[in-house]
Amino acid sequence: ETLYMAPDAYAAARDAETKGAGTLSNAGLRTVALDGVPSHLRDPRTNGFKSVEEIRTALAEAHPMLARAPFLKATSGRYSGEIIPHGARASASNPSGKALHRGMPLEPVRTAQLEDFLSHTAGPTQLVAVFCLRDDDVNSRKMLRVAEQVNGALCLRGARPLGTCADAVLDEHAAAPHLDPREAPLDPAGQECRIVRVNAAESRTLAQKYKVRTVPFVLLMYNASIVYAGTLGGAVAKKPLPGDGKSGAGRAWRVLLVEPSHAWGLKIEGELKKFRAMGRLTWDHCLTGAEAAARRQTMANIGGGADYDLVLCSDALEEGEMAVIERSFRGAATPGQGNGLGPLVVGMAHVLAHDGHDKMTKVAWEPGTSSTLCRGLAGKRALLPSERHASACELALKRPVKTAHLEALLGALASRIKGLEDNQPTIGMSPKVLVSALIKGLEDGRRGTFVATGGMASLASTFSSSTGGTGAEAGRHDHIGASSCGAEATFKGFTLDRAGLRAHLAATSSL
Repeated sequence: ETLYMAPDAYAAARDAETKGAGTLSNAGLRTVALDGVPSHLRDPRTNGFKSVEEIRTALAEAHPMLARAPFLKATSGRYSGEIIPHGARASASNPSGKALHRGMPLEPVRTAQLEDFLSHTAGPTQLVAVFCLRDDDVNSRKMLRVAEQVNGALCLRGARPLGTCADAVLDEHAAAPHLDPREAPLDPAGQECRIVRVNAAESRTLAQKYKVRTVPFVLLMYNASIVYAGTLGGAVAKKPLPGDGKSGAGRAWRVLLVEPSHAWGLKIEGELKKFRAMGRLTWDHCLTGAEAAARRQTMANIGGGADYDLVLCSDALEEGEMAVIERSFRGAATPGQGNGLGPLVVGMAHVLAHDGHDKMTKVAWEPGTSSTLCRGLAGKRALLPSERHASACELALKRPVKTAHLEALLGALASRIKGLEDNQPTIGMSPKVLVSALIKGLEDGRRGTFVATGGMASLASTFSSSTGGTGAEAGRHDHIGASSCGAEATFKGFTLDRAGLRAHLAATSSL
């Protein structure tokens, strides 16, 4: 503490020491004995330092902890096992109470002992999910984390039935943050579903027997018979959201132009071509509202979750046409389609000179759009020709459509999906997909619907249409497994392999 004394105070302290005063003191500092032991850390019984715990308590009283900021509340304790984060609940396995991966490690099974495990260890009415992984594979590690999370939910559920809803299983796991799967009484034999892992690189026996030619690979076994064999979509990846074509991120915006006038359509498409050349958008052109609704339905039937992001509606459309557009595009967004918010419907108004001044005085333009977009109901009523147009359109703009209008519209679209980044839809084996597969596999096993010969077409259909062979055919595993790809790809319900294409050609041979 003498290092922080003022020079004159230190000189006075040295004089006092020379005169034999025995202590150093200064205003604002604790009294320090000449032997170097501060008074608040001195043990009066031994005249030396206190014990370690007493010193820690004394220092905590002398220097209280500062109030944690929100960032520190969320991240404190990450690197220390002694700091308990704000609002955390400590347990025996987690003394600091910090947020941990609440999964349960998968039970390892040797490849040579897998058949014996399925026949004798696993129960006859128990579904066993066998994860074929490699320690040196990145996708295997990703799927392992998902499987451990689901395994933790199964351990917390115990012997209770799995049910028919995957969300209920995961929500129960998320709603009990104070429960740790590692502290739950573990009884795998009493669970309906059991998840184990095998090392695909340990032996070639597994690959030769089940034709596993890709990792990660999942086998769902019921009573030692296969009800599913595949990748469950592979490692989880986020669906691409529309992005700024200038930075090359994301996909291009999908625009639907509904314009019955040929002259106006050419003018608008001339502006759209500029943005298409930059890779920022693509568009389709329809003449009526019914055609626009049919075009959206066709896109939904193709699959892949595609949808339009922006719909530009002409003021030349009749009220009946706008009613069709309002029902088709302004309703509830289809789950898993597009960005999850539905298309942005914009009305285009042609303002004539004789009444243009009166209309413009009633319009309140959106801030930051350079007087190009109008969102208020009064402004839409003033610009658009009817009440039906105003209710069907979320935004309105004044013709002719220029580059500034399209820039403002793309900015409005970007602001709409800005909050979707954290909840961005994903493809691949997520916890929900895995739990759904376990529920479906359990149902198929109880019905006796097992995978028969027929390649990936029959394997993929077990998860969607429950097709397959009988129990007598379940022992034939000659064609099980993927040949080269790490994820199953389908088109209109048919798997993209030779068997799937043959089935597709047979179904469409009459066309």
